Amino acid sequence: VLRLLQGLALGGELPSTYVYISESMPQKRGSGFGITMTGVNAGLLLGMAINQLLNLSFNTEQLTAYGWRIPFIIGGALCLISYKIRKTLQETAAFNKIHDKPEFPLAYLFKHNLPQMIAGIATTGIMSSLVVIAIIFMPTYLHKMLHIDNRLISQIMPIAMILNVITIYITGRIANRVTPYIILRNLIIASAILVPTSYWLIDAGHIAAGVIILAILEGVAAMIIPYLITCLFPAKIRLTGVAMSYNVGFTIFGGMAPIIISSSIQSGHGIYQTPLIFMVVILLICSFGLYYAKRHSCDPIT
Repeated sequence: VLRLLQGLALGGELPSTYVYISESMPQKRGSGFGITMTGVNAGLLLGMAINQLLNLSFNTEQLTAYGWRIPFIIGGALCLISYKIRKTLQETAAFNKIHDKPEFPLAYLFKHNLPQMIAGIATTGIMSSLVVIAIIFMPTYLHKMLHIDNRLISQIMPIAMILNVITIYITGRIANRVTPYIILRNLIIASAILVPTSYWLIDAGHIAAGVIILAILEGVAAMIIPYLITCLFPAKIRLTGVAMSYNVGFTIFGGMAPIIISSSIQSGHGIYQTPLIFMVVILLICSFGLYYAKRHSCDPIT
C-alpha cells in the first residue's frame, strides 16, 4: 500500500514541477528544466551514495534488522523540506489568466487534445526506456545476466551518473538557444548510432564506456522530454495533459522494459541483442511521436 502511495505521489510531483517551470520561466525554459532535472537525477546519485555507505557500514543482518529504515528517514526529511519550499510558491501568471477551466479535465483532454497526448506518450518512451535501461535496471542486468562483479558495478554507476547529471545541465543551457524539436531529433539520430555502439562495447568488455554512453544519452532525454511535452498542451489543460503523457509513457515503456528484456533473455534470446532491439523499437515510436508533436503542438517548438 505504501509503495502504491509512493508511486501516486511521484506521478503528481514531477508533472506539476514541469508545468510550473514551463509557465514560470517562458523565456528561459531550457535553464529551468536543466536545473530541475539535474536535481532529480542528482537525487538518484544521492541514493546510490547512501546505498553504498550503508553496505560499507552494516552487515546483512544489521541491514535487515534496522539499516533499511535509514534511507526512508532521510527521504522523509527531504520531503518535509520540499513541502515547506512549495508552500512559498505562487500560482503562475499563465494559470491565473485562465477563465474557462474544464470541469472534467480528463474528459476534455481526450476530446480535444488526444493527438497531443499520443505524441507526449510516444516521445516519453525514449526518456523512460533510457532511464530504466541505463540507470535503474543496468546494475541488475550487469550482475545477474552478464555476471559482472558488484564491486566493479558500484564503481562504474556513480561515474556514469555524474556524467549524466552534467549532461542534463549542459543540455538545458543549449535548449535556451535551440528548440526542443531539434534537440530531440538529434538525440534520436545519435541514439540510433550510439545505443548499438554501447552494447558492442559492453560485449567487448569495455563495460564502463558502454554504460557511460547510455547514461549521457539518458541525460539529454531527461532534460528535453519534459520540456517538449509541456509545449504540447494549452494552459487550461496542461497539467492533466503532461501528467497523462508522462505517467502513461513511463508505465508502458519504462515499466515494461525490465520485464520484456529479462523474459526474452531467459527464453534464450541474445543477451546483448535483446535490449538493443527493444531500444530500436522505442526509437521508432519516439520518431512517430516527434512528428506528431511538431504538427500538434499548442506552443511553438520548431
